[in-house]
Amino acid sequence: MSFYIAPILLRDYVASLPLEDVVSEHYQLIYLSRLALDSSVTCVAVIVRSARQRNPMQAIGGLLVFDGERFWQYLEGEKTSVCALAERIRTDCRHTDFRILLQSKFSGPRLLSAPGLEYALCYDGCLDCFEEACGTQAVDLLNALLPRLDMEPKHSIICSVI
Repeated sequence: MSFYIAPILLRDYVASLPLEDVVSEHYQLIYLSRLALDSSVTCVAVIVRSARQRNPMQAIGGLLVFDGERFWQYLEGEKTSVCALAERIRTDCRHTDFRILLQSKFSGPRLLSAPGLEYALCYDGCLDCFEEACGTQAVDLLNALLPRLDMEPKHSIICSVI
């Protein structure tokens, strides 16, 4: 099954964000969760649309991967904002078995091209390897995963995690 989620222009929602990210220390979090049994896969479009509207307002960048059953997401931004978003996702009734694989500070440029949400589908079981992953192992798996993803639409993601 495949569906298209229309991109939202950041300028439509975030006119007041600074053009440069002046924070040199960022926070990153990777989690894995499952789609709740009573939720339809069509809710993923709602999740993506909402995140594309909200994340830029909090200067959060994200990459969400969905394989039809599981959500895997990389988040980056200011620690308080990222942790608050992760808690909101953890308590969202569309998610079950929420598990944090990595959370840490990092310095330097953001890994994603801009605040917002990148979205990708995964068809080949590539999220299976994250079931037992934690810490820096999740980072290594992320680097291996990126070339295999069906990204929507074309996005710029830097393929190195610190």
